Amino acid sequence: MINKDYLEEFETELKENSDAEFIASFSALKRYQKKDYLKELTYLGSEVKNFYFYPLTTLTGRELTEGIRIAKEKTTIMCTTPDKVIKIQLFMEKEDSTYELNEFTDPANFSEQLIKNSKRISGVFDFNADLLKLSDKEIEDWEDEQIEEYASALEKEMKLFDINKLYLITEEKLTDENFDSVPKYLNQRLTYNSTEDEYDIDFVPIDEFTSLYDAQPLIIVNSEPIKGKIKGLGVKTPLGTLVGNIKPVNEEGHFPDLVADKDTHVFKKLTFPFQTTPTLNLIDYWSSDQIIPLKDIFSYLDDLGVNYDEEFSLAKFISFSKEDPSLKTISIEGIQKLEAEKKVSGNNFTVYSAINPEDPEWETCTMQESRYTRSSKIEISELSKTSNNLRLTCKWYPQSNSFVDHRKHVWNVTEYRNENSYKVNYNSPGAQDIDTAVKVVLQMLTESFWKDYEFKGATKIEINGGQSVETIADKDIYLLNQKYSGQDRYSVTTNNWLAWKSINRKIVNANPNLIKRIEGIFAMLSGTLKSNFSINKGDNDDYKILLPYYFEMTYQIDNPSKYVSYEDIKVRLKSNYFNFTKDGIEPKNKNISNNEIYKLDYNHYAFPELTKTTESASIPSSIPSDQELANGEFSKYQMKCFTNNKDNFKIMIDQYGSGNIYFNPLTNKYIENEGKFYFNDPQNIQEIIISSFFGMGTWSIEFIADNIINLKLNLFDKYSSYNNFRDIII
Repeated sequence: MINKDYLEEFETELKENSDAEFIASFSALKRYQKKDYLKELTYLGSEVKNFYFYPLTTLTGRELTEGIRIAKEKTTIMCTTPDKVIKIQLFMEKEDSTYELNEFTDPANFSEQLIKNSKRISGVFDFNADLLKLSDKEIEDWEDEQIEEYASALEKEMKLFDINKLYLITEEKLTDENFDSVPKYLNQRLTYNSTEDEYDIDFVPIDEFTSLYDAQPLIIVNSEPIKGKIKGLGVKTPLGTLVGNIKPVNEEGHFPDLVADKDTHVFKKLTFPFQTTPTLNLIDYWSSDQIIPLKDIFSYLDDLGVNYDEEFSLAKFISFSKEDPSLKTISIEGIQKLEAEKKVSGNNFTVYSAINPEDPEWETCTMQESRYTRSSKIEISELSKTSNNLRLTCKWYPQSNSFVDHRKHVWNVTEYRNENSYKVNYNSPGAQDIDTAVKVVLQMLTESFWKDYEFKGATKIEINGGQSVETIADKDIYLLNQKYSGQDRYSVTTNNWLAWKSINRKIVNANPNLIKRIEGIFAMLSGTLKSNFSINKGDNDDYKILLPYYFEMTYQIDNPSKYVSYEDIKVRLKSNYFNFTKDGIEPKNKNISNNEIYKLDYNHYAFPELTKTTESASIPSSIPSDQELANGEFSKYQMKCFTNNKDNFKIMIDQYGSGNIYFNPLTNKYIENEGKFYFNDPQNIQEIIISSFFGMGTWSIEFIADNIINLKLNLFDKYSSYNNFRDIII
């Protein structure tokens, strides 16, 4: 025990020195020591436990002066670090741990209840940090200066504890290694008893901090607060997640744009939730076989030697012929010019030669290298015909003769085994026996044009015997007019294709993929072709939004004075979502925070953003003619994927038209969203609203400010796959 006479004598000495502040501090010290002694007589050893308190702030360093906003979809991120610890000895008054039915059940399922272990701890404490727990003997030996330092330290310790703060409480001292695994509590009630000079506290586990069903009010992270304004975010989602928006809210309540950096590419997906309970099920429309895969289009353009941003003909892309039809009509002797290409060790050899099999002759060629161009000669030594191609054997000799351009026909060349032998597949304009399926497509385009043109020129007015008489001016136009007269124009045009399929049943059955490709092309030609295979029947430009990419017709018929028809299907790739370059593709839209407003010829449109409630889409039909923006079922949710990885970039491109129309996150683990996004100007961000489908799992979020804060957060309940919306308060 403390020597009472010694303390009273020392207190009298302090009063004589008139140090009122020091007297008050020392008086608190006396009460502190006396009270500890009494509690030691009142409580059993098992009822006295050490707890560790850690003051909490929001991630941006704000105190909870405005309270905590609690809702099913709201979560406040709070932070602290192990070095902020305050060790407190708690005298336990009550500790309950009971298994009971939780009265707060799922509002959507009243028959479901939850048995859980509820725990609550109550107790009293004052400040008894280890450094202040001194023995009577130690106090008796103190000098005056030591007593003053002791009292000052006690007051400083008491000021560290703020009744207005929210504290993270643990029974085990936190470290960086055990921070996530140690059970955590929060002070639910904290009052100061001035009479006893002590604190009364009730604290509960974090998940019982609120009784609101299925709420995650707080996430505690091991981090210092963010310093300064936020410049951007780095985000990595769980595998198979589709992102709606990542929408920051600044201190003024505005939604600043969050835009991907140059290495992060954002891809769009048009999705239809056809079921939300008990689990979420999605149609991933742009992965359906109604969309022609980009990899097929690019492969075709590569074979043609055409850049991705140039015009090209679709004729061979939809041809059923297995061999080049021009070989049926042109003999070796009829060949006059050719262009051949070969790659050797990275160099491109372009050969131009006049061919005469009976009398080979010299001709010039060019050799293109990375640093210079030089001329050489080619000798045609052999030319023979096989079933599907010509075989050309030649030798080239470098020399400085001038280049002679004989580009009349283009020949696609591949190598034989011999280094100087070439296999030449060629196409001679005007000599090709056009595939009958191609003819039908040309016919449909032609008829669609004349219907739009109102069959002008079909008839004319002549004066006969003083009477105005309507006569046929152009028989072909007139017959088309009669064909469509009084009929549904879309059905009449479509019936051309249906009739061809009926007549050529064997070809159709043997080539289901090519049939699907042709019908996909009808949709991609919706700007020119009006049919039941066109988006919204081709009546407007909804196809520019409802398709990830489309064909713009470059072969045009302009104000004809007589009947003309389409002779080729020349197009160019276009998209509202991608830029097509010479040899690649670049996603256009980089904003992850706000849905873009698309400008059409006669309309503006923006896809709705995900909200707290996911709506299912009642799709009566997926036929392109039924698809229109005016029908909200066909413009449900446009989701996003993003990547800064080259391999994932290619995988995401290849998913368009892959045929995997049912989206399953387990089989779509190729989606590994990862990227960085920045504001135009640094922002004081207070909230981040994240919406997604299948967002269960760990989200890695990097806050880029004056310091870098990396967090790993579990935002969505794994038992509620349709819980797609989370408002993170920082």
